[in-house]
Amino acid sequence: MASKVITVEGTAYWAKVTEGTRDRGSKKSEGAKYDYPEATTIQVVVDQDSLKTVTDAVPGFKPNVTDNGIEVKFRRNWFNEVNPAWGGAPDVMDENNEPWPNDKLIGNGSKVRVAAEVYDTRYGKAIRLMAVKVLDFVEADLPDCAELPEGF
Repeated sequence: MASKVITVEGTAYWAKVTEGTRDRGSKKSEGAKYDYPEATTIQVVVDQDSLKTVTDAVPGFKPNVTDNGIEVKFRRNWFNEVNPAWGGAPDVMDENNEPWPNDKLIGNGSKVRVAAEVYDTRYGKAIRLMAVKVLDFVEADLPDCAELPEGF
């Protein structure tokens, strides 16, 4: 069966969607609680229509309910052994379809449109992050680094 692509719009949180910002994963062998592969991820707070788009495409999908609203997490593993084209960074662009700078952080609160591929697994349907379009950019609010005490 051919895969299908869905699109949803919402408010981005914890966007790690470029090579320069991707989630580096974790390994139990290095002391982490769980093994997670390197991936690009974005959490999107969606409205009811966008949530319905996801749940219709992926029956049994369970969104996260947060203080910000109903959140859908999109993920794309950095490496895919079955098909390398399914790994790596998704397409990321600004509102004018210009490529997004690799090291530019998408701040929490940015408005985005996300495209995700729906595909079959042995456990049922799943979604893979394909593209992110930043519709209304909010600069990332990064805290200042603490200064070392004098004489350290």
